[in-house]
Amino acid sequence: MGEAYAEGSGVLIVNDGSAQDDTLRELDRLRALGYRVIDTPNQGLAAARNVGWRASDAPYILFLDADNRADPQLVERACAVFEEDPEAAVVYSDKLEFGDRTGLVVQPEADLSAMLVGNRIDACTVVRRTALVRMDGFDDAMRQGYEDWELWIRMLDAGLRFVHVEGALFHYRVREGSLLSRADDPHVRASVLHYITNKHHALFSAHAERVITELHRIQAHDRSRVIQADRITREAREAARNATDLVDRTASELEEARRVQAEAVERYDALISLAEDDRVARGRAASVGARGRRVEGSRACQRRTTGRSGGEQDRVGHGGASAGR
Repeated sequence: MGEAYAEGSGVLIVNDGSAQDDTLRELDRLRALGYRVIDTPNQGLAAARNVGWRASDAPYILFLDADNRADPQLVERACAVFEEDPEAAVVYSDKLEFGDRTGLVVQPEADLSAMLVGNRIDACTVVRRTALVRMDGFDDAMRQGYEDWELWIRMLDAGLRFVHVEGALFHYRVREGSLLSRADDPHVRASVLHYITNKHHALFSAHAERVITELHRIQAHDRSRVIQADRITREAREAARNATDLVDRTASELEEARRVQAEAVERYDALISLAEDDRVARGRAASVGARGRRVEGSRACQRRTTGRSGGEQDRVGHGGASAGR
């Protein structure tokens, strides 16, 4: 909410019967900072909101649930609208969803017939206090959700003016287990609609043609979205099958490439082995040839040496003979 509310000024917190230790500790911390906290037995969201605005004397009331966020500009711009337009009773903006789902939701201009078809405006609005007094606030009996929708119907039927300001100045947390998600249960939704349509039977009867037409338009639109989703699903499945086939082919080709590679490696290893055997064989042959030449040379040398020795003996013998002579 910004620095202007950091010390609790202008903020009133209603604890609707929570007994969780972490929540109570946080509420004690906020009290110590200067925030006003009202503890009540659990009575439901509608009753808690009524407790809050009735305990305040502020001319403009912003409703903000504990799990959501509001941009400080929402209060500033709403106050400017109220000051400029005395007939304005409710000021609201677009909303930005966060949490389990994200995205911008444009909230349309308020119209009674369209509002009877379904809620188009979230409860996080700034409301003139005199309008709440006139309508007596939310319906305490509505504990299953859509209490804001029912109040908007009464306000629009009374001719109160709603003003939409541009921009997503409200941030709505989408989470499983919230009150709104529980209201999406078909049985809960049927119970809520039964209550609202009975309470405002005359209004729904007066706007029956517009409501029924719009419901059928929504049904046709949803049906076209379903058909489109089916087509996209089929295309996605076909693309997945094609991708699987491509992966299988690629895997097969890869396996064949690996086999060819393995065979090439085997042939290469065999050639290397043959080359090594040939080198060893050549080396052995060269060694044997060298030994053969050395042996032959040695024998020839020995023969020459033996021949020289015999001649010398002859010469000696001849010498002896000469000497004898």
